[in-house]
Amino acid sequence: MSAWIASQDPSADVKVEDLLNRYKGSIDSSNDGNKRNLPAMYNYAIKACVDSAKYHHSKRTKKDAKASVHRGIRLFTELLELGGEPDHSTFAHMFLLCGRMEDDAKNQRALLLKTMSECQKRGHLSSFSLGTFRRVAPAMVAQHALKVPQDKIPNLKVQDLPLEWRRNAPSK
Repeated sequence: MSAWIASQDPSADVKVEDLLNRYKGSIDSSNDGNKRNLPAMYNYAIKACVDSAKYHHSKRTKKDAKASVHRGIRLFTELLELGGEPDHSTFAHMFLLCGRMEDDAKNQRALLLKTMSECQKRGHLSSFSLGTFRRVAPAMVAQHALKVPQDKIPNLKVQDLPLEWRRNAPSK
């Protein structure tokens, strides 16, 4: 998976999703060890969607960029439905995916808020995911999601936020 992502192949997201689907088909439902690998596999797949969307956006192929974004959203939803536990990297990749929704501000805002809420609820807000969120979220969305005044957002550190939001995130 990582080789396809590193190759910057514009169709890496499709290839990684295919590999992920083959892996899911081989999982023994009675073996929790295999299921523990799912979040990492989904992280790779969602990252591939971010990279593909970025590539297609740079080449002005909006239809393909939009397809990559929707693929990433679908994969994130699938991970949750399978009972997989996303981590701080999953959320950071999802925030980046939201950043690729430049032509759809209304849905971008809704997805950013929903993803941040899920990140907070699961306690995976880390310096990495917070930094990524701040880079892609419009100021009003960040203020609403983080419940802090806009002027505080640029210098906000994860330690300034409730412990409940970061309880499962790695600390530096």
